[in-house]
Amino acid sequence: KSANGLQLGRNITLSNRLLFTSGDSLFLNGYNIDLGSTGILNGETGNKRITGRTGGYIQSTQTLNAPSSVNPGNLGFRITSPADLGSTFIRRGHQQQSGASIFRYFTVTPTNNSGLNATVDFFYFDNELAGIAEPNLALFSSANGGVQWLNMGEDAIDQGADILSLGGIDILNRFT
Repeated sequence: KSANGLQLGRNITLSNRLLFTSGDSLFLNGYNIDLGSTGILNGETGNKRITGRTGGYIQSTQTLNAPSSVNPGNLGFRITSPADLGSTFIRRGHQQQSGASIFRYFTVTPTNNSGLNATVDFFYFDNELAGIAEPNLALFSSANGGVQWLNMGEDAIDQGADILSLGGIDILNRFT
């Protein structure tokens, strides 16, 4: 659809590929997309992507054992860790978190969630920045579902590729 996008009218489960080839965005409209362990997103750009400022999320569940640059479901949260995380649930939402955040967050819940020494790459689109200048971006973490936030900083921001990277993360939880 070339303008005004598509809006979900119910929750959906996807076991293959959701491909964005042209047109406008897919608005979650308060509903959810479950990619399970085999679904994947392809072709998202700033102009054609999944978004949901009114609620809803997209999620994937993967088994991650010593993952090396793994981006489950191609959701935009790449993980590298020497540890076996086991079954890992990743949820991407598009609502601004308390305080000042971009319009994207991830909730990451692995079976093994300690001593991970993980490096994460947090992907975003420029039109999700909510007025925050890219050089000012930092990764924030919340262990209580977004009530309190800890500024974890960043190791690098690739403004051309829209990726924020941070290493040395021992526990995964909610990030924005």
